[in-house]
Amino acid sequence: MRFIFENIFFLVVTYAGAPLWYSVIFIRSCFGYNADAPRILIIQSARIGDMVCITPVFREIKKKYPKAYIATLVAEPAVGVTLHNPFIDQFYFYDTSNDIVASVLAFFQIKPLTYDYSFNFFPGKLGNALPFWLGIPHRITTKIDVSSRTLKLLFPFSNCQELYTKEESAPHHHLKLLRYIGISNPSDKREVFTYPEADEKVANIFHTLAIDLSKKNIAVSVGCGKDFRKWPLERFVALADRISAQYGANIIFTGGDEDKDAIQQALSMMQHRNNVFDVSGKFSVAELPSFFKKISLFISVSTGPLYIADAMGCDTIDIIGTDAATNQAPQGNTVIVERREIAPCSYVMYPPTCSTQQIRDRMDISVNMVWDAVQKIYNKKYVQ
Repeated sequence: MRFIFENIFFLVVTYAGAPLWYSVIFIRSCFGYNADAPRILIIQSARIGDMVCITPVFREIKKKYPKAYIATLVAEPAVGVTLHNPFIDQFYFYDTSNDIVASVLAFFQIKPLTYDYSFNFFPGKLGNALPFWLGIPHRITTKIDVSSRTLKLLFPFSNCQELYTKEESAPHHHLKLLRYIGISNPSDKREVFTYPEADEKVANIFHTLAIDLSKKNIAVSVGCGKDFRKWPLERFVALADRISAQYGANIIFTGGDEDKDAIQQALSMMQHRNNVFDVSGKFSVAELPSFFKKISLFISVSTGPLYIADAMGCDTIDIIGTDAATNQAPQGNTVIVERREIAPCSYVMYPPTCSTQQIRDRMDISVNMVWDAVQKIYNKKYVQ
């Protein structure tokens, strides 16, 4: 019922208010703008990993337009990815639990007649309607061909639309949108940033836990974000035991507060408990880059922290499960573990179409498959 009210709200405010919104756009257009210093609002309604994949956009805009003023409107789960990005001048955040409240608050927080361009990288009601309400003259958006009826009715209010298909690389699609402001051949290097307080906190926690920094640190995340990406806990345990026995590395289980019980269970199941640590719930998203500076290898399903680790230069193993590897893969030294003989059923920006059997088959990744990935990375880089 809530989604019905949200749909009605966005359509009524957009269509009934269209004469007013077009008048605001006309007024903003009459002001003109400094071509060397455009004011740009970037809207990102997706989650942590998706936000990491957008980070090249900020840098590339500033490279082309050093005097540009860049603001972001970011969904709460991904706030920590952007907080310390030096290329962002203004931060706006919103709670994804209620799009009506979020859009009203964002409207009064950002204020009309403020920006020249908007970029909406992930199709959504708020991201498509809000720039129109704010009177932004150049409204650039991603669109997909399986959108809801409401979104299809909102797309025309973005005057620059770029179709995204599920076979594409989402990060490359994001960068392609920059052509609307004259940026060609942008670098796709992703980046996240540390800050001194986080570095100090991580160092103190490692010291308190007596983590031996002369050993390689291998971090393991048992969390999954979404159930269809879940890899069995007992397989994580068997993998960690094998790594500990073979290489004598530090095994550091990481995750959010919601993962604490699972990690405690994993610790109780392990046979090799020496040099095994639990840092679940100790670091915020903004502090994770500082944590990953101390990590050699990160093993996880496709979750946001995997992309942060990759952007920090960690080696990563992505137990990819139902996702399509071509959509949004890590770009560093990564081994993707998947059942390639079974087609993926989950694509970036598209609603998942996974049946229970498809999820079971795609996630039926053995410990040996992931162990082979560990050896591929570990033996090549760390074993003399």
